[in-house]
This record gives sequence, C-alpha cells and structure tokens, in this order.
Amino acid sequence: MKIIQLSEGDAIASVADLHIMNNRGLRNIEIFCDIMDATQPKALVLDGDIRDKWGATDNQINHTHSWQRIIDTCERRDEMQLDTYYVLGNHDWQAKQIDLPWAHFGESFTFKLGDKTILYIHGWQFDIVWQGIAGIPGIAPTAFFIATRMPWLMAPLYNCIVGKNTPGRKRQRIISASENGEKHLVDTISNDWTKHIGFVHLRAMQYAKAHNLSVVMGHTHCPIPHNGLIADNGNLPEDGIYVVASKYGIKLEDVNAW
Repeated sequence: MKIIQLSEGDAIASVADLHIMNNRGLRNIEIFCDIMDATQPKALVLDGDIRDKWGATDNQINHTHSWQRIIDTCERRDEMQLDTYYVLGNHDWQAKQIDLPWAHFGESFTFKLGDKTILYIHGWQFDIVWQGIAGIPGIAPTAFFIATRMPWLMAPLYNCIVGKNTPGRKRQRIISASENGEKHLVDTISNDWTKHIGFVHLRAMQYAKAHNLSVVMGHTHCPIPHNGLIADNGNLPEDGIYVVASKYGIKLEDVNAW
C-alpha cells in the first residue's frame, strides 16, 4: 500500500457522491469549490461517484455547470501545485484521466498526516451487495463490465434488480414519506435504511481497526462524524457536507456555514 506523506500542517478536503448528471445541487457544489479555492488544502479527494454515467452521457456531464465548476477548481489547484485525487466509485468506475487531467486516479489513496494514517476509499467495498461476503461474490464485477461497455444500460438494469433498496433511494423515500405525513412508512423505511447503512459502516470500522488507520468514505449518502475509525462524506448536493482532515482531527464541515 503506497502512502502519500503530507506535512503536519497540511489539510485534506474530501467530498463524495456528487452524482453529476445534471445541475442537481449546483449551489452546494459552487460553494464547496469556492471554499477549496479560498482555503487551498494540500490535497483534495473526490471520493467516488462524482460523475454518474448511469444517468447521463459523457457529453451531457461535461456540459453541466456542476462539472465545469469542478474542472475550474482542479485546474487552478494544479497551477498552484496542489494535488487532486479522484477515487473510483461504483457509479464512476470507468472514469479516466481524460475526464479530469489534473487529478490522480485510483481505487483508493492512503495519506500519512502527522501521526494519522487515513485511507480514502469510496465505500462500495464494504457493501455486501457490491463486494459480497463469506466467499459469495457481489455484483461489482458484472456491474463494472456492463458499466464500462454499456453505461446507459446500467441504471435500468440495476433498478430492475435492486429496485428501491439502494441507500440513496431509501433516503429519498424517507424524505418523501415524511413530507406526506406517512409516519409509519417513515419508520419502516428508516429502520431498513439504518440496518443497511449501519452494516456498511460496521464493516468499514472493522477494516479500519484491523489495519490501524482511519477510513474516510462515501457510498452511503449518510454523513457521520469521525468516531476514531471512520468518517462518511455524506452527500454534498443535498446535505452540503464534506470532510476535512488536519492536525486538528477529521471533521465534517458544512458549506452552509461558510
């Protein structure tokens, strides 16, 4: 495992699950990029599921204001010799250097910041639906094969198989049921959602403990503050949440507090 060494006074900012297909959450993305331009963290980690080719073509994504804003910030960072890292998520596994020439691409990145070792990984690796468990394979190999060759097929196929049971879909159903005053439905879906997310986070914590490091992840769309083992970036377009690691710790930040 290659470790990227940073100075104790450096900072790492990370964001995940932008799912750029259109300009959903543009305001939060613009504020986040403004913050990155102003604070200039030594490392910026785009922690997976940034471009979402399940729901849009490369051309459509490239012409969104959201993606153009990301490009502008990353290009400025490169000019200032600040590094950007692009972690491949399950929705953008096929992303390539040509998509963002100023970024380093990889499945994960590990940093040494002071006395902390921090692994940035999207998080699908801790989801049994994707990764599998106890020798039973998950859907990742098949999904990535299809997504690489026929990305337009991935969303309808995945929806047909998994339906409304993804973390993001469950969360949207909770919000919708809450707005409609359907308390029983909120409780039922929330309980199921909590179990799914909880198990993903539990597996991430087990990994962090076994490897004596901290994990900063996404995938679940559920922000959680660093608990000594993991932190979850959440979903910036909806929550406005991102993560900053520095000598002061690994903390959730909110673009609305800027």
